[in-house]
Amino acid sequence: MRIQWLSFALVAVLGATACGGDDDTKADAAAPATPSCTSYCTTIMSACTGANAQYKDMAQCTASCAGFTVGTKVDDTKDNTVGCREYHATAAKMNATVHCPHAGPSGGALCGTPCEGFCSIVQKVCANEATKPDTFGAECATKCAAFEATTPFKVEATGNNLACRTYHATAASVDAKTHCAHVASASTTCM
Repeated sequence: MRIQWLSFALVAVLGATACGGDDDTKADAAAPATPSCTSYCTTIMSACTGANAQYKDMAQCTASCAGFTVGTKVDDTKDNTVGCREYHATAAKMNATVHCPHAGPSGGALCGTPCEGFCSIVQKVCANEATKPDTFGAECATKCAAFEATTPFKVEATGNNLACRTYHATAASVDAKTHCAHVASASTTCM
């Protein structure tokens, strides 16, 4: 009887470990409870490179990320949040072409609209500029809606479009004095 009880106890312990038992608890404890710019930027900078790059460097990513609402979960898949971008940055490890645009500053029309992404960054990075662009403040969504938005976002985008202005919004996150003027409706850089 004692041998049978020991066998049962051993099977229960081994079964719990084989099925995840304590290991799952440790893995869950290591996972971030809420999204973070550090985790998001580390992930997107490693997953979205070359033609799929969304930020010029880690400093630009981290500073731009500060304009987004954090959100409450890292598996958010459709809101203009860090959580949504972090989810898609992680998914980009498997398919960068599909997920990098969603993880990037424009949100790729999945993590908010491109105008929501653009305006979130502009509101944060141009707030301390003496001369604010006309895309700053309550007018941002209206002004943004007038920009050509079919050109896909890419690092160092050019042209009279939202992609160019979104790139300059991310650039303004590390050099507002130079780049906030480039996000305006009458930008001489995005023409």
